[in-house]
Amino acid sequence: MKRLALLFCLALLAFVAGCTYSREHNKRHWLSMKQDLHEMHRWVDKYWFNFDWDDPNRY
Repeated sequence: MKRLALLFCLALLAFVAGCTYSREHNKRHWLSMKQDLHEMHRWVDKYWFNFDWDDPNRY
């Protein structure tokens, strides 16, 4: 458990202070990570649950 907490802290530190202290630069990192998570969610829905977000007849 300690190892997982340390890994999380190191990842958080790299995310916060990784490249620069520019607010706009870090905002782009956040938006990129958010977009990647959204795309992974859509992939899981499509290939694991056979749910197509783009299908207009899904309702």
